[in-house]
Amino acid sequence: MFNIVGFHITEKLNKKILKTIAAKYEMKDLVEFDPKLYSREKTLIQMKKEDLLTREDILRDEYLLLGKEDNLTGRDVRILMKAEEELAETVNFSRVFPRKYSYKFLDFVEIQSYSDRLLESWENRYGEKRDKGRKLLEKLCLKGVHLEDLVLDEPLS
Repeated sequence: MFNIVGFHITEKLNKKILKTIAAKYEMKDLVEFDPKLYSREKTLIQMKKEDLLTREDILRDEYLLLGKEDNLTGRDVRILMKAEEELAETVNFSRVFPRKYSYKFLDFVEIQSYSDRLLESWENRYGEKRDKGRKLLEKLCLKGVHLEDLVLDEPLS
């Protein structure tokens, strides 16, 4: 249940505890908490992209391009990683949003956030090809894309 609500151990664990946890859950490697994965910092480019793609006059076809590989920023990848991680933990639950046709309900939201549009774009592109989408995220993470925009001289948000 902790995984569904996004509970993560946020302190560094010593090697003995790490080995004990890995052995108990039959894990080869144990990934420790990395605060960079939860950064809300935005680069100037990211802020401009979000401003552009959350305008009221933007068409759905335009923001659906967000989910294309070459349009994803480090912040986008982190958002999508968290969404996929949460979804993977919901074995006996159904997600209400985002889903393939949940875009119809976005019109009832006063302000559509960038994240809502990104997730809707992702669901539209990979909702029925979940493995393909997760493989893409894995590939991008192996390239370090999820951490690319975190080296800022000073935070912009």
